[in-house]
Amino acid sequence: MKRGYILLEVLIGLALAAVTIPALLGGVSVGVTAADRAQDRASMYRLAQGQLEDVLRQPYDPLPAVYTQVPGIPAGYTIQITVTVPVSYQYPGGSAAPETVQLITIRVNGPFGYVQLQGYKVKE
Repeated sequence: MKRGYILLEVLIGLALAAVTIPALLGGVSVGVTAADRAQDRASMYRLAQGQLEDVLRQPYDPLPAVYTQVPGIPAGYTIQITVTVPVSYQYPGGSAAPETVQLITIRVNGPFGYVQLQGYKVKE
């Protein structure tokens, strides 16, 4: 009779292990994916911030402005630089004001999404 109880206990233990082990491994997988996404977003933010700082250091280029990208962009990432005039101003006499301010938008695309930063470049 004791042998039957031991077999039953082993079967119950195996059933519990069959349910709990996949649940634990699924939790680890979710944690690893979340960490990868967080690291990717941090990398995209650093790339965008570095690119914006680099554009602000470059000489002012009137529209259509073309600013160079930073070298060494890691594989899997792309950088887009968009330059616009934030406000078009008209003098009281009706003539247009010279372009002196540009809105710089940096968008970095990565494996898990994108990050976008903006800044202003002023003609000195």
